[in-house]
Amino acid sequence: MQVLIVESSPDRAARLSGILNSAGAGFEVFSVTRMGAARQACASKQWDAIVLAHPAAPLSVREVVAHARRQGGLPVIVVAQDVKADGAVALIRAGAADIVEWDSPVRLSAAVSDAVRSHRHGKTTIGLLPADDDVASAVFTAASEGIMVTDADNRIIAVNAEFSRITGYAAADVLGRDPKMLASDRRDTEGMTALWTALKAEGRWAGELWNRRKNGEDYPLWLSISCFRDRRGRIAKHIAILTDITVRKREEDRLREQATHDPLTGLPNRGLFLDRVSQAVVLARRNGRLAALLFVDLDGFKLVNDNFGHQVGDQLLVDVAGRLASAVRESDTAARLGGDEFAVILTGVNSRLDIMRIARKLAADLQRPYLIGGRNVSAGASIGVAIYPDHAQSPTDLLSLADAAMYRAKSRGKGGEQSALVIAETPASGQAA
Repeated sequence: MQVLIVESSPDRAARLSGILNSAGAGFEVFSVTRMGAARQACASKQWDAIVLAHPAAPLSVREVVAHARRQGGLPVIVVAQDVKADGAVALIRAGAADIVEWDSPVRLSAAVSDAVRSHRHGKTTIGLLPADDDVASAVFTAASEGIMVTDADNRIIAVNAEFSRITGYAAADVLGRDPKMLASDRRDTEGMTALWTALKAEGRWAGELWNRRKNGEDYPLWLSISCFRDRRGRIAKHIAILTDITVRKREEDRLREQATHDPLTGLPNRGLFLDRVSQAVVLARRNGRLAALLFVDLDGFKLVNDNFGHQVGDQLLVDVAGRLASAVRESDTAARLGGDEFAVILTGVNSRLDIMRIARKLAADLQRPYLIGGRNVSAGASIGVAIYPDHAQSPTDLLSLADAAMYRAKSRGKGGEQSALVIAETPASGQAA
């Protein structure tokens, strides 16, 4: 393989020649140090590859690449002092097939060999994309997704404009650095292990993960990574496509919220409530503690609607929801089942005394007047309580017993401005608990 080295310093040209000659890859190395000789040599058809030292070479990357294109797209490998400082993105866009740092002599011989083999197999290697492919270059520049290219050592060597818009990092901020600088603390170790396992086994991976913008904001993205291997099967580059999915995730969260929460009060709805009941029973059984289910039905709600209108009635429901939510712990759940029916799930409770203390507090809170539209509105509540495992062992039985207890409380006829509290009867005894 005949390789031309373009370098203005004879000493540095000799050093590059020595690296390639000692690689044992069958290179025939020639070097030029002056501008006129370099232009004439680059225009020759005898070379298999051109190695250009940057930035001290007598010719620019663009001029050398222009000569290489006229010779069928010969690969141009750039040797730089500092990939980041020397602007890897600019070098790639100028048409370099690969960029190697001066302190990576082993990488130089491998880069030249791989580039020559690719070219001989009809795969021109000027730039990241096929030579003379202006459309492909335009796609990299104007793509609506972020594009990041890393080398075999997983150091960033190129990014496009959309990458900078998404991440907030300019190319100069990231070139030569490990992409983990972009990671959010919300990433999980298992997920990253799976990513690298897939890349090594299959050469590609796609999925959701969290990154952090330059301003410190975490954001979700869809990341697709593909590996490009050299002829020896070694990974030469990684191409990553980044799509910011913040808007999509917000919409998903909004739809999920609508599906699981009451639109008026914001409390969990019946579907989510039933799921939480099952979770509470499983947790109580595992921890050997108590769980309680409280069914709450407002008394006199119809009179409020009839006397003051539905707008006041809706606000009353919102205020009731607020009192329920504020009266229970974060581990508990207050839900609206529909109409004027609410429910509360108490989890991880130590004793029946604690359950009754919370239930009585709820009853007292709900019978206090509500200030709505400048007027005091009063409404009591009927509350039925069922306890796991005292009254039932299954979520279905708990629901049934709490509902029955609530109707017994309502049948006592207190209603109106008072609250009634009844504990479930055990199916075995038929006696009030």
